[in-house]
Amino acid sequence: FGHKFRLKKISLAGQSGQEEKGRKARRAFFEKLAAEYKARFIVTAHTQDDQLETIFFNFLRGSGPGGLAGMRPVNGQYFKPLLATAKKTLLEYLRKKRQPFCRDVMNKDTSYSRVLLRKKIIPLCRKINPSLESTLTRQAFLFENIEKLLAKKAAEFLRKNAHGGAVFPIKELEKLPESIQLTVIQEAYRAYTKLKYRLDLKNARAVLEMIQKGVGDKRLQISKKSSFLLKNGQLSIV
Repeated sequence: FGHKFRLKKISLAGQSGQEEKGRKARRAFFEKLAAEYKARFIVTAHTQDDQLETIFFNFLRGSGPGGLAGMRPVNGQYFKPLLATAKKTLLEYLRKKRQPFCRDVMNKDTSYSRVLLRKKIIPLCRKINPSLESTLTRQAFLFENIEKLLAKKAAEFLRKNAHGGAVFPIKELEKLPESIQLTVIQEAYRAYTKLKYRLDLKNARAVLEMIQKGVGDKRLQISKKSSFLLKNGQLSIV
């Protein structure tokens, strides 16, 4: 088609976490190219079916409202213009145009979580609710608005109470509803580490439990480079 094309081949070590390793490798490759070409957006072909799988996957791994809101059409430099388009609509269009396309052979391997959802679990759920897509789309909209409200409240708290980077008083944090406390912890961690993604809900809850025990100084290691420190009535990220 006369377009520039760049290909990268990688080898993923080990058998565990292949999906996540592949995801991180793809994103790193895309973002490197975006910087090289000074691109405003990285456009991906995620469809409504991918959105459905994402919401199910996030639900099963215990994500908060942000995960249950699914993917956003625009998230930073990533743009997903086909997110509201069903895969079958896309395939019908390609067949009508007689446009050849590739199929990923891994899409048949149910040892991968997403493929198992796609092939086995979601079809069973459709038998219970034939309007599964529209139902989850409505719910995702509600969860997105809940997430925005929590993020707004968390940002207000951090503006008022955080100092010296990511240090804030436990006494003030404990005045908030627990859902906002968790969001404060997640947002403070993202701001401190400059990561694009929040701290996962499991770790955020572990930090909150450490605070709630409230006896002596404590430290919770999150990664090789960062941990939460509870000391003298203050929570800090170090």
